[in-house]
Amino acid sequence: MGTAGPMRVTPKPTDGGSPDGHLRLSLEQSESWACQAKIDGHRTLWDGMALWTRMGTRLDTEIELAGMPAMDCELRFGVLYAFDLPRHGGTLIERWTELAALELPLGVRLVPTGTWADALVADWEGVVYKRLGSRYPTRPVTREWVKFRK
Repeated sequence: MGTAGPMRVTPKPTDGGSPDGHLRLSLEQSESWACQAKIDGHRTLWDGMALWTRMGTRLDTEIELAGMPAMDCELRFGVLYAFDLPRHGGTLIERWTELAALELPLGVRLVPTGTWADALVADWEGVVYKRLGSRYPTRPVTREWVKFRK
């Protein structure tokens, strides 16, 4: 789970362009990619000691996060939606498995997985397709994550 301490790299997905295009359809049909909801909130990172915005501002929260591993999250209406474990050294599927096994505190939820069709009927901003075999991205923009907005 790594050590605690400031961690400011929060990678952005590559913009996939039109959700009606060929790229989204090919990612959705691929067994090498999975789809998570894109929650419309504020991107945050719990680094094991504090909650930070993408711009490096420390946030105060009522959510009890002590003892939780570093988590990449989206903050919306006082709820943290966790979608990845940046300090876990494994593949996306390994990180998601460990994230799903955590006993999350009150006020923390997992980001739902689904399809573009789910995004159209749910209160999601869009979707992010992620390569299942990928490691947590270390660059500011990654091609291992591809987003589509409604």
